[in-house]
Amino acid sequence: MNRIKQLFSRQRIYGDLNAEIQAHLAEKVEELVAGGMSREEATFAARRGLGNVFQVEERSREVWQSPALENLMLDGRDGLRQLWRNPSFTA
Repeated sequence: MNRIKQLFSRQRIYGDLNAEIQAHLAEKVEELVAGGMSREEATFAARRGLGNVFQVEERSREVWQSPALENLMLDGRDGLRQLWRNPSFTA
């Protein structure tokens, strides 16, 4: 049941994940600034240490989501949308 609940609240979960990654990045920047780096150098070093933020988010999502189930749900939604747009074909 928990996986199904995640499917329907994924936008909120993805937003939470993005906010968590940004918080870690900001925390690392502050740590480096406190260590004596300029803010610009610290931001660059923190981003370099974390890696590509988009790829980190994608890897994190793959751990706790079911891609097959999510793809099935998206395909079903797209199919229903196509049927709704073509009522003569649907009938």
